[in-house]
Parts: sequence; structure tokens; C-alpha cells
Amino acid sequence: MFSVAEKDQKEILLPALALITDTLYMGKKKMDCFKCSHFYVTWDRSFPYGCRAIGFKTRNMPSDDVYKASGRNCLGFKLKSGPPLKS
Repeated sequence: MFSVAEKDQKEILLPALALITDTLYMGKKKMDCFKCSHFYVTWDRSFPYGCRAIGFKTRNMPSDDVYKASGRNCLGFKLKSGPPLKS
């Protein structure tokens, strides 16, 4: 069982780790939807993010939902063309 201090550390660290864009999924780098040409932000408050390649809107990042449903990274990812993106 976890001590109180360990539990508090996990409650603080796990959400912080989820915010990092370079998170690993079983050794594979997580897809960054903001760098994908198919990604868009919707006007729908309930489903603020969308993917034109797959054709759905979601509360989460579309790549996260794809991974949760299929166990694989998104196969529709296409890097945006244009000026380099800030990291």
C-alpha cells in the first residue's frame, strides 16, 4: 500500500506528466495533433477538438482517442505545411 506522502506525490505528478506533449505510449512517441493538418478546433463546447481525416469531434486530443480505441498511433497524421512550428 502507498503511504500518504507517496499517494500525494502520485496525485501531483501523474496529471503533470499527462500535460507533456512528448509522452510515450508503450515506447512510441505520442502524436501531436496540433502539428497535424487534419486537426481543427470546433465551436462546440462539448467537443472542442476534431479530426478531418477520421471525421469526428472529441473532448480529448483525437490522437488519444484513436490510441485508446485501437492501441495504435493515428495513421492519418499528416504534418502541417508552412512555416516551422514553435515547440
